[in-house]
Amino acid sequence: MSLGAPLGLLALLAVPVVLVLHLFRRRLPVRRVAGLFLWAPEGLAARAGRKRSRLLRTASLALELLAAIAAALWLAGLQLGIPDAGRHLVLVLDDSASMQARHEDGQRAVELARRAARTAVDALSRDASVTVIRTGARPTVVLGPGALRGSAAQSIAEWEPGAVQHDFGPALDLAVELAGAAGDVLFLTDAPLGERAPPRVTVRAFGVARANVAILTARRAATSTGDERLLLDVQLHAPTDRVAPTQARAVLRAAGDPFAPLVAELALDPARPARLALDAPRSDAVWDVTIEAAGDALDVDDRAVLLPDPMRVVTFASALDAELTARLELERVARALDGVVLVGDVAAAQVCFVTAAGDVGPGRHQVVVAPVGAGEHDAWIGPFLIERRHPLGAGLTLDGVVWTAGRGEVSGAAIALAGRQVLLAEERDASGGLRLRVNLDPARSNLTSSPDWPILLDNLARRVRELAPGPGAVNVAVGDALGWRPAGAADAPAELELVDPVGRVLPARGTTLAAWEADQVGVYALRTRAGVELGRFGVSFRDPAESDLAACASGEQAAAEPPTAPDGGDERFGRRGSGERRGLALLLLALLAADWWVLREQRRR
Repeated sequence: MSLGAPLGLLALLAVPVVLVLHLFRRRLPVRRVAGLFLWAPEGLAARAGRKRSRLLRTASLALELLAAIAAALWLAGLQLGIPDAGRHLVLVLDDSASMQARHEDGQRAVELARRAARTAVDALSRDASVTVIRTGARPTVVLGPGALRGSAAQSIAEWEPGAVQHDFGPALDLAVELAGAAGDVLFLTDAPLGERAPPRVTVRAFGVARANVAILTARRAATSTGDERLLLDVQLHAPTDRVAPTQARAVLRAAGDPFAPLVAELALDPARPARLALDAPRSDAVWDVTIEAAGDALDVDDRAVLLPDPMRVVTFASALDAELTARLELERVARALDGVVLVGDVAAAQVCFVTAAGDVGPGRHQVVVAPVGAGEHDAWIGPFLIERRHPLGAGLTLDGVVWTAGRGEVSGAAIALAGRQVLLAEERDASGGLRLRVNLDPARSNLTSSPDWPILLDNLARRVRELAPGPGAVNVAVGDALGWRPAGAADAPAELELVDPVGRVLPARGTTLAAWEADQVGVYALRTRAGVELGRFGVSFRDPAESDLAACASGEQAAAEPPTAPDGGDERFGRRGSGERRGLALLLLALLAADWWVLREQRRR
């Protein structure tokens, strides 16, 4: 048994109302007299008001109470039997950014899909249930499971897709599971799935293959003159049978108008990206870069938001003897790397070069340069095995390097190996700092004079910046993580909140690192719960696969396996609970008629 509209039970308030009316009902005694003139005038006047009397268990009282209960159950939509015996529609909404692409007439695919969703929901009976799911790397159930049909309108109206490309499989599998054997699954997207569609799913596509101009990469960098430079790559995605634009304009604006908008023309070619280097005055303002092209179908990938990268200096210091320090060429490397400074005070440096591992204190890191073991050393000339997925291994080749290393075990995660011998490894010390172990004899190796040595130390400086308190990357793409490493209790994750470009306040996730997921293009502001702003993030949309609209198309693909009729239900679905409501309506009429007949007989007597 279930109730389709539980608020209808408020009609049960009629039960105490009936009881009160019967308690205060006036009951005048019957006196048979020859004429009213025998009564004094004051005896003929009725006393004003009503008095509480003894409740009489009459047939009229019982019928009226039963009628009030029947009316409440009718309004509440009483349903007997299996609750899911009626129709259940599961709507799956494609949350990909390509759903925002416009047709030639200016309508967006998402607008057509919203209209189809409302039509599908309006076609259901009043007693049907609806579930709404949005696709994504993690599917989201935004309504339901099994919510009332009337509540689906808001979920459909709030649907504004903007995610990067992802697999639809998890969302469709979840929809089929929630629909059960008798439910319908409707997937609204911008391209038919073909054989990839599950047999229980009906697919309606509203896409169109059109030319689209998208920003591939956007970066702001400092120049040698003290100004800044915008480095931009723009790609034209053009189906062969569609007219494509050949020219585009790049417009650079700075928030707060620190300088006038800068405009540059770009020649578009589907075969290769158009590249632009545009110089601008140095400022701390947010840069807003937009691409303008005639016939461009998608807007979300035409904008890049760039914040100035905070310059976080990493300090190196050497605790080695003078000869070994000179062999490592730390002064030359520090001059070549941006944001790296060699200092003389070992206690004040963030990274300390030593020959033996030790405790350097919290928030500090060390590079241990020494061959392992006390036995023989081996000289290696390659080939070397490099773990390029590790941040410290990025960009390393070790071509032409002669590496003399000791024989023995090297603790930590291996980064570079010669055969089975570990040459580079990373581990964490007791305080959580990095410890880079370099199994190397500098006097018999040429690593420190090769290009790989500054690359390795630059990778180390990047790792140190990532572990330093404050934000991670401040310029990220939609779908990436926004992170903040707290320095203390004042900016702990529990005390932080993020305000996205549309004004939503998002609480932080995590315990040691505050993290959020970027899902909107624009500027995010990080602040404490007390309202103190700590930093900002710039989020842009960069997904070439989603910007390419060549595979988009319109059409409908019916489910290969239609749903089965629910046990004991109507074959047409959608008439769930109608028999119970008709029965309650007839019972209510019968009770009212019986009460009228009882009262009529009492008056006749």
